[in-house]
Amino acid sequence: MLLLVFPGFHVYATSGLETPLLMLLLTVGTVASLGQRNPTTLASLSFGCAAITRPEGLLYGLFWFENPFRAFGQLAILIAPFVAYQVFRVTYFETWLPNTFRAKLPGTWGTFFGLEYLGQAATAVGWPFLLALVFRVRRVRGDLEDFRRVFRATIGPLLAGILFVIYAWGDWMPFSRFLAPLWPSAALVVASWLVTLSRSMSRVPRKPEWITALLTGFVAASTLGAYAPQIQRYVRNEGLDSMLMRGEDALAVGVWLSKTVKPGSTVRTARLGGMSYAAPELTFWDENGLTDRAQAVWISEGRVGGPPSSPVSAREPNVVAALLVPAKWSYTEDEALLEWLRTNYSLVSKFPQGNFGEVHVWIFKNARPVE
Repeated sequence: MLLLVFPGFHVYATSGLETPLLMLLLTVGTVASLGQRNPTTLASLSFGCAAITRPEGLLYGLFWFENPFRAFGQLAILIAPFVAYQVFRVTYFETWLPNTFRAKLPGTWGTFFGLEYLGQAATAVGWPFLLALVFRVRRVRGDLEDFRRVFRATIGPLLAGILFVIYAWGDWMPFSRFLAPLWPSAALVVASWLVTLSRSMSRVPRKPEWITALLTGFVAASTLGAYAPQIQRYVRNEGLDSMLMRGEDALAVGVWLSKTVKPGSTVRTARLGGMSYAAPELTFWDENGLTDRAQAVWISEGRVGGPPSSPVSAREPNVVAALLVPAKWSYTEDEALLEWLRTNYSLVSKFPQGNFGEVHVWIFKNARPVE
């Protein structure tokens, strides 16, 4: 129930991101660690694969691994995928770090050290632990030992995830995207604690099920309540986060480009996913730098010279699909960028993006790619 009422479980299962894969790997690694004094091969391999699923993935495994000197072989299994992928990265991409490390600078999209981000998750599932301040938890039928066993298996990855959110300051995506992969493990801890707490509170330790059900219902309600404003905006397709999360609108632009623009043409855009998926015969240059190393380096250096001097602009793309939103980073708010577009491109079409913005399609004047 705690997993099903978490909206991020449903949204990110179909978002096309790495979130559900990382969720699977961390959950398998955690469950395989329950009651084990030494790391198991399955757990080590799961956390090892997590190390190449996201840039901070190795952090989860290192925090989970308590004593490397007691199980050196399992530590090797944990680190091997990361080392192998680093060799591939240096050999193929000729770089030690992913583009996202340079392009997604900490604090760009989040709030102060992710406090709002973490506070929302704590509001959802954290309050049962505060009941321990009111009700003394007694050792009932070994339940406290069971909770400690679950806690030991999950505390490392949970702590790693929290530290990453603090480092990144959270992000703009709703429903705690960076914490979503850890939600099954967190739900396991909360569920174990609810059983322990309910049996400790019950005057009839043999039958505390009604207290467990009541507490679980409260946690489910608090989870929905914590994310209720985001759920409403997402359903109504209102606001920046909902607009950017919905791929259908970007997909519509990609379909139009595929039908209208000559194959082999180049497109500069910040709405990469849906557009490029719908127009595979076109080459897309990502102005956010996630798939473009030169652009990522330019962003990490402080965007020297402004948008017109960015690497993807210097290449003179055939098409610019610019994002118009009521925000200071909208393309229309940058006079230098707007002047560059008006001088070199012609505005040919506009596409709504949710109830928040639009994509404006500009075509290069000197080499029109439109058929």
